[in-house]
Amino acid sequence: MTDLLKTIKAVLWPERCIFCGSPVFSSDKNTCECCKNSLPFINGKVCAACGCEKQFCGCRSSIMYYDRFTAPFYYENQVRQSIHSFKFHGRKKNAAFYASYMADCVKEKYDGEKFDFITAVPMYFADRKARGYNQSDELAEALSKKLGIEFRSVIRKIYHTDKQSGKQMIDRTGNVFGVFDVDNDLEGKSVLLVDDIRTTGSTLSECGKMLYLAGAKRVCCVSIAAAKFKKKNK
Repeated sequence: MTDLLKTIKAVLWPERCIFCGSPVFSSDKNTCECCKNSLPFINGKVCAACGCEKQFCGCRSSIMYYDRFTAPFYYENQVRQSIHSFKFHGRKKNAAFYASYMADCVKEKYDGEKFDFITAVPMYFADRKARGYNQSDELAEALSKKLGIEFRSVIRKIYHTDKQSGKQMIDRTGNVFGVFDVDNDLEGKSVLLVDDIRTTGSTLSECGKMLYLAGAKRVCCVSIAAAKFKKKNK
């Protein structure tokens, strides 16, 4: 009877694809077949700092205060739209499905890494209260369950900052400089740091810096998506 009820529920109230909203009747990642075939996956040989393929890498000589970064998707098309809904329209349950893709990515790219715990990029308490949740915490907790690695909230954002979107890299770096703090002694720890999107890497780098200052031995990062570097037309 339980299986019958599940079947009836699936037919009458199907789950929705996290990327386009189409009905999904059987998928562990809530992704329809159409999206599976069109998602902007990151493939091939990638830059360890930005997670993008060579033609989309804009790192040049930039210094990042973390060891490596990875993400399953580029931040574009239906992935961009889906993350926007996740962050700003209360689609918290999508975190578990994003985490499935992120977990696959971590297992592939960080094979052999032994992480002591997973943590997330924090929000300022007033901003979190206004939104109702921190999307990076939701992702980190879901990823913790997928990977069987403890989640710890060890980073605090101690000042409010303007939004990073729309700012140039130098402005993004200045916007988050000195705004994070780490309470715990992390001597010798290997940390997996989670955020929703990597654009220039400024936020992840500043958080990574504070983790290193707290004693962390190694900091690797993962997000749902990474932004491609946009080359300026000459």
